[in-house]
Amino acid sequence: MGFLYFSSFNINLIEKGENLEEREKSEAIEREKGENLEERVKIDAIEDGEERLKRVKIEASEERVERDEFFSTGGRCVYRLMADTGLFKRDPVCILADPFLFKKSVEKSDEENSEKKGVESSEKSTGKSEAEGEELFLFYEYQCKRYGRGELRMRKTRDLVHWSEEWTVLREDFHLSFPNVFEDNGEYYMIPETGADGSIRLYKATDESLTNFRPYRTIIKDGRKWADSDIVKKDGKYYLFTSIYSRKAPEARLFVADSLDGEFKEHPCSPYSTSPANARNAGRIFEHEGKLFRPVQDNTKGYGKQLSIMEITALSPDSYSETLHREHILDAGDKFYKRGGHQFCPITFAGRTIIATDGKQRNYNIRENINGYCHHLCKRG
Repeated sequence: MGFLYFSSFNINLIEKGENLEEREKSEAIEREKGENLEERVKIDAIEDGEERLKRVKIEASEERVERDEFFSTGGRCVYRLMADTGLFKRDPVCILADPFLFKKSVEKSDEENSEKKGVESSEKSTGKSEAEGEELFLFYEYQCKRYGRGELRMRKTRDLVHWSEEWTVLREDFHLSFPNVFEDNGEYYMIPETGADGSIRLYKATDESLTNFRPYRTIIKDGRKWADSDIVKKDGKYYLFTSIYSRKAPEARLFVADSLDGEFKEHPCSPYSTSPANARNAGRIFEHEGKLFRPVQDNTKGYGKQLSIMEITALSPDSYSETLHREHILDAGDKFYKRGGHQFCPITFAGRTIIATDGKQRNYNIRENINGYCHHLCKRG
């Protein structure tokens, strides 16, 4: 009966650490005091798309699981974006996925510009900014309709309580996802998934507001479905981790260059995986306690079913190796991850460890399921 529903994705930001209960209470109070609540996302549940935010209290007993180890999805929910599918909604938002966190320092001129663009400064509500001098950016894939075209959007915050309006930062005439933003030599770049164009493209922010990205260069253009790319800079070299999309036989590929503008040549150890258990990235490669880790999708039992963590044990122009560090980190006991997920993106912001994840849900929108069933019949025919 799978044709009666299809999978959607939602975004969940969780916090690791101690003293989370007190922080939770104080933030709930701040939300209750805040203005323009209709501009903020639904936090606790999937509610009717036409209703405004009515509930601001986080039910910690539902959002917290016992495990709070770093490589897990245990922790406290600090922010959530839910797909607005609605049973009879004409243009349902079906996909909110691939969340990436990025932070940058904010100078005075940047703060003034942010306030002009609608960011609610925490100084206005509390008299003091908990994350003074920093902004946290949440980039994600946004897709309307089941077979719609994905585009990339962003929200930002300075205190994890008050969030900005939503900006569309990149839109193309083909599907986009995986908005991986990074900084290099004081400039801001994005390497999203552009496999629908048969390419790997690099984009550059037009200014420090990070509200708009323009094409910078095409790294690869060969017609293949490249997916989930990331660039890691190590010892003066730039390593491109990517994959050729295939649910049954994906290929994890590795390239190396001397600069972002240089030629990316395939690494001698590439392809380094052809397993659906770890070939595709599930977020950017990150450093933790002096070691490099690669979050991966485990698609052996279906797309977006589980996540694992690989530890990179060797990375040089001549060698590459990795080993399984933690298998299946999604907590099946948490209802948000009951049907799976495929993103894990940690960051330290204002002394707090925040991890962006996503989770699958069933979508029962009548219109989109009828369209999907017809699409399925046409493909079979």
